[in-house]
Amino acid sequence: MPRIKPFRAVYYNEKKTGDLKKVVSPPYDIISAEEQTFLHNFSPYNFTHIDLGKDRPSDDRSDNKYARAKELFEDWLRKGILTQDEEPCIYFYRQEYTLHG
Repeated sequence: MPRIKPFRAVYYNEKKTGDLKKVVSPPYDIISAEEQTFLHNFSPYNFTHIDLGKDRPSDDRSDNKYARAKELFEDWLRKGILTQDEEPCIYFYRQEYTLHG
């Protein structure tokens, strides 16, 4: 039996980010290197900065794109770029798409 639990959603604050079209992105696993660079330059708040950070030659076990993603996510929450609901809620979600055209 599935269990459904309320949670506190995190979402963009449009008053700080502006147009959401500049901050959303496709799933990380379909973004090419060129698209990654474009999206990183498109907005300082584009989600690829968190979801698909860039590797650096100096990366090690404690300083790498995953650690930077955590720091950036927490920074955006502190600055109000991202907002989290005060109370846990149940969110209804619907998605439609066409497969193969």
